[in-house]
Amino acid sequence: MAKYKETSTAVGVDLTRALAHGSSGIRKKMRDITRLLQRDNLAADIRIANERALKTLKLELQKVQGDQKERKFAQKYHKVRFFERKKAIRFYIKSKKSVDALNKQIAEIEANGDKEAEKELKKQLKKEKRVFGHSQVDLAYVLNFPKNEKYIALYATNTTPVEKLPKKAQAGIKASNERKEEFKKLFADQLKEGTLELGLEEGLRKEGSEETAENSNRVRTSANHVNKKSEQIDDVEAAAENEKDDFFE
Repeated sequence: MAKYKETSTAVGVDLTRALAHGSSGIRKKMRDITRLLQRDNLAADIRIANERALKTLKLELQKVQGDQKERKFAQKYHKVRFFERKKAIRFYIKSKKSVDALNKQIAEIEANGDKEAEKELKKQLKKEKRVFGHSQVDLAYVLNFPKNEKYIALYATNTTPVEKLPKKAQAGIKASNERKEEFKKLFADQLKEGTLELGLEEGLRKEGSEETAENSNRVRTSANHVNKKSEQIDDVEAAAENEKDDFFE
């Protein structure tokens, strides 16, 4: 068996090199430490230090693997999450405006004393508040869906009736729908308790900032394109002038 070359002390084990090489480096270091810990004649302080190092490496490996999974899913579901977020935001804003408008109308009618019209508007408001509640949950869903999970589309539409799909596909859709409802309930509860990781207003502000940045980038890219075209035209005109001068010399 090869000798354990890396210095170990009662204070700890140097994990710098292992952590610098990502998951492969961490796994290799874990194997080395596991082999070392199998020795019967290992000093107590070295054993304790390496057992602690092994626990640290296990946690770091979980973190690295989690980050890798997040990057993979972010790339895979970027487009669908983008469109669903935009749709949920439109739904939320439209519904909120309807609730605000009805509240304003009711306040005006109450001042005029028109009880019948007030009663009718309050019925409409009750319905619209239910719709607004759904829009809040939908927005919470698209903003807070875990990045390390396969994204389950909120507004998925199946062109083929479910009953006409193969049994395996039906089972998959059923499982996805059940999982989706679990997340919706979770986010609905967090919304009531005020414990959402990303609140609705915060999410809207973040979305607005990102949209402004994207628009600025598009304007900058367009301006650069125009400048480049202008420079190309100037170069062509300059070349033509030089050719004309050469001709008349």
